[in-house]
Amino acid sequence: MDDAFKAIKTIKSETVWENMAKMCVKTKRLDVAALCLGNMGHARGARALRYAMKEPELDARVAMLALQLGMLDEAERLYRGCGRNDLVNRLHQDAGVWSKALEVAENHDRIHLRSTHYNYAKHLESKGDFSGAISHYEKSDTHRFEVPRMLFDDLPTLEDYIMHTKDKALRRWWAQYLESTSEMETALQFYEAAHDHLSLVRVYCYCNNLQKAADIANETGDR
Repeated sequence: MDDAFKAIKTIKSETVWENMAKMCVKTKRLDVAALCLGNMGHARGARALRYAMKEPELDARVAMLALQLGMLDEAERLYRGCGRNDLVNRLHQDAGVWSKALEVAENHDRIHLRSTHYNYAKHLESKGDFSGAISHYEKSDTHRFEVPRMLFDDLPTLEDYIMHTKDKALRRWWAQYLESTSEMETALQFYEAAHDHLSLVRVYCYCNNLQKAADIANETGDR
Protein backbone atom coordinates (compact mmCIF):
# COMPACT_ATOMS: atom_id res chain seq x y z
CA MET A 1 0.00 0.00 0.00
CA ASP A 2 2.81 2.39 0.92
CA ASP A 3 4.47 1.73 -2.44
CA ALA A 4 1.23 2.53 -4.23
CA PHE A 5 0.88 5.86 -2.39
CA LYS A 6 4.49 6.71 -3.25
CA ALA A 7 3.85 5.93 -6.91
CA ILE A 8 0.74 8.15 -6.95
CA LYS A 9 2.64 10.94 -5.22
CA THR A 10 5.46 10.67 -7.77
CA ILE A 11 3.01 10.80 -10.68
CA LYS A 12 1.28 13.87 -9.22
CA SER A 13 4.64 15.54 -8.68
CA GLU A 14 5.72 14.89 -12.26
CA THR A 15 2.39 16.22 -13.54
CA VAL A 16 2.84 19.43 -11.54
CA TRP A 17 6.34 19.96 -12.95
CA GLU A 18 5.12 19.20 -16.47
CA ASN A 19 2.30 21.73 -16.15
CA MET A 20 4.78 24.29 -14.88
CA ALA A 21 7.09 23.57 -17.81
CA LYS A 22 4.20 24.11 -20.24
CA MET A 23 3.48 27.42 -18.54
CA CYS A 24 7.10 28.35 -19.20
CA VAL A 25 6.39 28.05 -22.92
CA LYS A 26 3.77 30.78 -22.51
CA THR A 27 5.89 32.96 -20.23
CA LYS A 28 9.15 32.16 -22.08
CA ARG A 29 10.94 31.53 -18.77
CA LEU A 30 13.59 29.08 -19.89
CA ASP A 31 15.48 29.25 -16.60
CA VAL A 32 12.41 27.93 -14.76
CA ALA A 33 11.77 25.43 -17.55
CA ALA A 34 15.22 23.92 -17.07
CA LEU A 35 14.42 23.38 -13.38
CA CYS A 36 11.08 21.78 -14.28
CA LEU A 37 12.66 19.40 -16.79
CA GLY A 38 15.24 18.39 -14.20
CA ASN A 39 12.56 17.58 -11.63
CA MET A 40 10.61 15.66 -14.26
CA GLY A 41 13.67 13.52 -14.96
CA HIS A 42 13.38 14.63 -18.59
CA ALA A 43 17.08 14.27 -19.42
CA ARG A 44 16.60 14.33 -23.19
CA GLY A 45 14.51 17.49 -22.96
CA ALA A 46 17.03 19.20 -20.70
CA ARG A 47 19.83 18.32 -23.11
CA ALA A 48 17.85 19.58 -26.11
CA LEU A 49 17.07 22.81 -24.30
CA ARG A 50 20.76 23.38 -23.52
CA TYR A 51 21.57 22.81 -27.18
CA ALA A 52 18.80 25.21 -28.24
CA MET A 53 20.36 28.00 -26.17
CA LYS A 54 22.76 28.49 -29.09
CA GLU A 55 19.87 29.78 -31.21
CA PRO A 56 19.92 33.60 -31.46
CA GLU A 57 16.13 34.03 -31.26
CA LEU A 58 14.34 33.61 -27.93
CA ASP A 59 11.27 32.18 -29.64
CA ALA A 60 13.41 29.52 -31.34
CA ARG A 61 14.74 28.46 -27.94
CA VAL A 62 11.25 28.41 -26.46
CA ALA A 63 10.03 26.38 -29.47
CA MET A 64 12.52 23.65 -28.59
CA LEU A 65 11.04 23.49 -25.10
CA ALA A 66 7.58 23.21 -26.64
CA LEU A 67 8.77 20.36 -28.84
CA GLN A 68 10.12 18.43 -25.88
CA LEU A 69 6.74 18.79 -24.18
CA GLY A 70 4.82 17.56 -27.22
CA MET A 71 3.42 21.00 -28.05
CA LEU A 72 4.06 20.72 -31.80
CA ASP A 73 1.60 23.37 -32.97
CA GLU A 74 2.98 25.87 -30.48
CA ALA A 75 6.54 25.08 -31.56
CA GLU A 76 5.65 25.64 -35.22
CA ARG A 77 3.94 28.94 -34.37
CA LEU A 78 7.02 30.14 -32.48
CA TYR A 79 9.42 29.11 -35.25
CA ARG A 80 7.31 30.87 -37.87
CA GLY A 81 6.97 33.93 -35.68
CA CYS A 82 10.73 34.44 -35.52
CA GLY A 83 11.27 33.65 -39.20
CA ARG A 84 12.99 30.28 -38.64
CA ASN A 85 11.42 28.42 -41.53
CA ASP A 86 14.47 26.14 -41.62
CA LEU A 87 13.44 24.85 -38.19
CA VAL A 88 9.80 24.56 -39.29
CA ASN A 89 11.08 22.40 -42.14
CA ARG A 90 13.12 20.27 -39.74
CA LEU A 91 10.14 19.94 -37.38
CA HIS A 92 7.96 18.49 -40.15
CA GLN A 93 10.76 16.16 -41.28
CA ASP A 94 11.24 14.85 -37.75
CA ALA A 95 7.48 14.33 -37.47
CA GLY A 96 7.43 12.48 -40.80
CA VAL A 97 5.07 15.02 -42.37
CA TRP A 98 6.99 15.20 -45.63
CA SER A 99 4.34 17.01 -47.66
CA LYS A 100 4.54 19.96 -45.27
CA ALA A 101 8.33 19.81 -45.09
CA LEU A 102 8.59 19.96 -48.89
CA GLU A 103 6.02 22.76 -49.04
CA VAL A 104 7.97 24.84 -46.52
CA ALA A 105 11.24 24.16 -48.32
CA GLU A 106 9.73 25.05 -51.70
CA ASN A 107 8.14 28.30 -50.56
CA HIS A 108 10.16 29.57 -47.59
CA ASP A 109 13.39 27.59 -47.15
CA ARG A 110 14.80 27.05 -50.61
CA ILE A 111 18.36 26.90 -49.33
CA HIS A 112 17.43 23.50 -47.84
CA LEU A 113 15.19 22.36 -50.69
CA ARG A 114 17.69 19.87 -52.15
CA SER A 115 18.57 18.43 -48.74
CA THR A 116 14.85 18.04 -47.96
CA HIS A 117 14.34 16.10 -51.20
CA TYR A 118 17.41 13.99 -50.31
CA ASN A 119 16.13 13.19 -46.82
CA TYR A 120 12.73 12.28 -48.22
CA ALA A 121 14.38 10.04 -50.80
CA LYS A 122 16.27 8.22 -48.02
CA HIS A 123 12.98 7.80 -46.15
CA LEU A 124 11.24 6.38 -49.24
CA GLU A 125 14.17 4.05 -49.89
CA SER A 126 13.94 2.72 -46.34
CA LYS A 127 10.27 1.96 -47.01
CA GLY A 128 11.10 0.10 -50.22
CA ASP A 129 9.58 2.77 -52.49
CA PHE A 130 12.48 2.86 -54.95
CA SER A 131 10.52 4.62 -57.68
CA GLY A 132 9.63 7.49 -55.37
CA ALA A 133 13.17 7.57 -53.99
CA ILE A 134 14.61 7.89 -57.50
CA SER A 135 12.40 10.91 -58.22
CA HIS A 136 13.57 12.73 -55.09
CA TYR A 137 17.22 11.73 -55.50
CA GLU A 138 16.99 13.37 -58.93
CA LYS A 139 15.44 16.51 -57.43
CA SER A 140 18.23 16.64 -54.86
CA ASP A 141 20.80 16.21 -57.67
CA THR A 142 22.35 13.20 -55.91
CA HIS A 143 21.01 10.55 -58.30
CA ARG A 144 24.33 9.96 -60.06
CA PHE A 145 25.65 8.24 -56.94
CA GLU A 146 22.56 7.30 -54.94
CA VAL A 147 20.52 5.56 -57.66
CA PRO A 148 23.34 3.18 -58.73
CA ARG A 149 24.04 2.45 -55.05
CA MET A 150 20.38 1.76 -54.34
CA LEU A 151 19.77 -0.41 -57.43
CA PHE A 152 23.13 -2.17 -57.70
CA ASP A 153 21.66 -5.44 -56.38
CA ASP A 154 19.03 -5.27 -59.13
CA LEU A 155 21.12 -4.76 -62.27
CA PRO A 156 18.27 -5.18 -64.80
CA THR A 157 16.34 -2.35 -63.12
CA LEU A 158 19.47 -0.22 -62.92
CA GLU A 159 20.23 -0.85 -66.60
CA ASP A 160 16.67 0.07 -67.55
CA TYR A 161 16.98 3.31 -65.55
CA ILE A 162 20.24 4.25 -67.22
CA MET A 163 18.91 3.29 -70.67
CA HIS A 164 16.15 5.87 -70.24
CA THR A 165 18.28 8.65 -68.77
CA LYS A 166 20.06 11.30 -70.79
CA ASP A 167 22.58 11.91 -68.03
CA LYS A 168 26.04 11.59 -69.58
CA ALA A 169 27.71 10.96 -66.23
CA LEU A 170 25.46 7.97 -65.54
CA ARG A 171 25.95 6.59 -69.03
CA ARG A 172 29.71 6.90 -68.61
CA TRP A 173 29.54 5.15 -65.21
CA TRP A 174 27.50 2.28 -66.68
CA ALA A 175 29.94 1.99 -69.59
CA GLN A 176 32.81 1.71 -67.11
CA TYR A 177 30.93 -1.01 -65.24
CA LEU A 178 30.28 -2.93 -68.46
CA GLU A 179 33.92 -2.57 -69.44
CA SER A 180 34.95 -4.00 -66.07
CA THR A 181 32.82 -7.08 -66.84
CA SER A 182 34.38 -7.37 -70.35
CA GLU A 183 31.13 -6.45 -72.14
CA MET A 184 33.08 -4.26 -74.54
CA GLU A 185 30.54 -3.88 -77.34
CA THR A 186 27.81 -2.63 -75.01
CA ALA A 187 30.32 -0.49 -73.12
CA LEU A 188 31.27 1.21 -76.40
CA GLN A 189 27.61 2.01 -77.04
CA PHE A 190 27.28 3.75 -73.71
CA TYR A 191 30.60 5.58 -74.07
CA GLU A 192 29.31 6.84 -77.41
CA ALA A 193 26.00 7.90 -75.85
CA ALA A 194 28.00 9.75 -73.18
CA HIS A 195 30.18 11.40 -75.88
CA ASP A 196 33.24 10.13 -74.03
CA HIS A 197 35.68 10.18 -76.94
CA LEU A 198 38.76 9.45 -74.86
CA SER A 199 37.24 6.23 -73.48
CA LEU A 200 36.07 5.21 -76.96
CA VAL A 201 39.59 5.56 -78.33
CA ARG A 202 41.05 3.73 -75.34
CA VAL A 203 38.65 0.77 -75.63
CA TYR A 204 39.06 0.49 -79.41
CA CYS A 205 42.81 0.43 -78.91
CA TYR A 206 42.40 -2.27 -76.27
CA CYS A 207 40.26 -4.26 -78.71
CA ASN A 208 43.03 -3.81 -81.31
CA ASN A 209 40.78 -1.77 -83.59
CA LEU A 210 43.32 0.97 -84.18
CA GLN A 211 41.68 2.24 -87.35
CA LYS A 212 38.40 3.00 -85.53
CA ALA A 213 40.32 4.69 -82.73
CA ALA A 214 42.17 6.85 -85.25
CA ASP A 215 38.92 7.74 -87.06
CA ILE A 216 37.33 8.96 -83.79
CA ALA A 217 40.41 11.00 -82.93
CA ASN A 218 40.42 12.62 -86.38
CA GLU A 219 36.66 13.22 -86.55
CA THR A 220 36.34 14.78 -83.11
CA GLY A 221 39.57 16.78 -83.13
CA ASP A 222 39.71 16.06 -79.40
CA ARG A 223 43.35 16.52 -78.35
